[in-house]
Amino acid sequence: MRPGDRVDVLLTKAKPGPEGKVVTLPLLQNLLVLAVGSSFTATDHDAAEGSSSSIALLVTLDQASLLAHARRDGTLNLVLRNEDDLEINESLAETDDSEIGRAHV
Repeated sequence: MRPGDRVDVLLTKAKPGPEGKVVTLPLLQNLLVLAVGSSFTATDHDAAEGSSSSIALLVTLDQASLLAHARRDGTLNLVLRNEDDLEINESLAETDDSEIGRAHV
């Protein structure tokens, strides 16, 4: 991942209730990556080599609040987008264990 890339944020968490069902849901879409580690440019070799646990995203205050709350409730994962895919999908459903067996690769 490099500065200038776009990502989606997925949240995986346990749903409330007696069954303890774990779900993954799309939280935010098409966010701009500002920095990876200490690199703020896509051409910086430090960003291209290895990995970093620190990624800065361009978000609004509302989105930042949502991310902070979600981080407390579950696990956040970033998914790198195709550079030509800028579409926001409004009706994405959550995924649970039952979807894994039906996935077609």
